Amino acid sequence: MAAQCSYCGSDLRPNSMFCLDCGQLVTRQGPEPVGAGSRSDRSESTAPPQPRAPEPPAPPAPSASPAPVAVPPSAGGAAPEPAVASPSAPPPGAASYVWVLAVDGAEHLLSRDVVVGRRPAPDAGADAIAVEDPSRTVSRSHAVIRRRGDALTIEDLGSANGTRVERGGRTATCAAGAPLAIGHGDVLSFGDVRATLTARLDG
Repeated sequence: MAAQCSYCGSDLRPNSMFCLDCGQLVTRQGPEPVGAGSRSDRSESTAPPQPRAPEPPAPPAPSASPAPVAVPPSAGGAAPEPAVASPSAPPPGAASYVWVLAVDGAEHLLSRDVVVGRRPAPDAGADAIAVEDPSRTVSRSHAVIRRRGDALTIEDLGSANGTRVERGGRTATCAAGAPLAIGHGDVLSFGDVRATLTARLDG
């Protein structure tokens, strides 16, 4: 589109210095310089960026709780140990043996049941072993030793001073009416009188 004279409105020739119709000088407006925007636009474009506030660090992940350690329940008090260990067996390799009770320097063969006392009265099928006891701590019929096969038991007959079995450094008291197993090497106490039980090879 041709430029027009600002005075008379006639069309101007390109690069004319004046209007051919009215002779008015042509004033040309140069193009707006590049980047010539408003001051506010320039300020906004040239303003340094404002620093952003740092984001708060993420909270640390919770540490894994240690696995619970199973605690065994309390067993209460420990079970009391037996007064004596199990009776000892006869000497190993003994094909045939006999039980012997040594008391007051005498040895008595226990081939069947025996009653031990100061003046024992043998029961039916039982032998009697009388012991010397000047202090009278042994009752007349103090205890009975019973044999069942190769096993022996001892039972107190309600004596005044009791019957005890010593084995392995421990002592057990025989209760009346409660047989107690006895074996090789046991020491038997009838009141203050002591006797030793052994198993020996037969012959």
